[in-house]
Amino acid sequence: MNDSLDMQQDYQSRIQKVLTYIRTHLSEPMDINQLAAIGNFSAFHFHRIIRAYLNEPLGAYIKRIRLETAAQLLMYSQVPINEISHRIGYEVPSSFTNAFKKRFSLSPQEFRNQQQQTMQNTPPRTEPVNIHFNLSPEIIQLPKKHVLAHRVLGKYESATIAQAWQKLMAYVFQHQLFYPEMEMLGISYDHPEISGEALYHYEACVTLTTPMKSDGEFTAKTLQAGKYATFTYQGSYDQLDLIYNIILKDWLLNSTYELREAPLFDQYLNNPGNAAPEELLTKIFIPIKTATHAI
Repeated sequence: MNDSLDMQQDYQSRIQKVLTYIRTHLSEPMDINQLAAIGNFSAFHFHRIIRAYLNEPLGAYIKRIRLETAAQLLMYSQVPINEISHRIGYEVPSSFTNAFKKRFSLSPQEFRNQQQQTMQNTPPRTEPVNIHFNLSPEIIQLPKKHVLAHRVLGKYESATIAQAWQKLMAYVFQHQLFYPEMEMLGISYDHPEISGEALYHYEACVTLTTPMKSDGEFTAKTLQAGKYATFTYQGSYDQLDLIYNIILKDWLLNSTYELREAPLFDQYLNNPGNAAPEELLTKIFIPIKTATHAI
């Protein structure tokens, strides 16, 4: 591997560290010098480097992630709007309302009302063809998992995600990381209905027996322990967005839980290379906590 490629992959790994920090500290002030230090970048060049990587200014990225997180909380929880404002880093609720309305053309309350009305007017769901799915979850306490991740950022395309998996598995076998109980996990950080396909952020991950260091475009990280509702679904990956919508709208909003600040992810239980689309098995993990507000 040449020095230029080594440097490029090092940049990617360090930028991913910064982006992970941002998504897990939305309620806190974001200082450019602190973020640069987290990624081990010179503060002088950091903004230009990360703008080139994200294809948008850092400040715009942080604002977008905050507002899209708020939109998901408005859709899938009954958390009061003032509390949502504080959770995503707006100390003054009116500033949050103005920013949200500029982004979504609706106030937070109008957005929530519209989503609730849409769900109320949606006809009862019928089970799609070639899908086996039970809306009764298993509630588990998941231990922390050490994983190696390869990241996709951009327009959602199944071919791009397949290439990410091919690249990750080639690395796994090349470095003798494979073991029989290895788990294949897919983490989706964005909601296509809110962020748009062009801003999709996905990580192909495999579990590790022991922690390791990141290696260029392959990022070693830890999925923290926590409570999850798990659902097992049999059917094509093309239907996963529909399944997530069913879970979030038809189960979560009628449960005693709300979303916890952790990523939703899938575990792929069989290999699409050896199974027909209708035979694919996916375990879905929804991070939850006991709701603090009545449904």
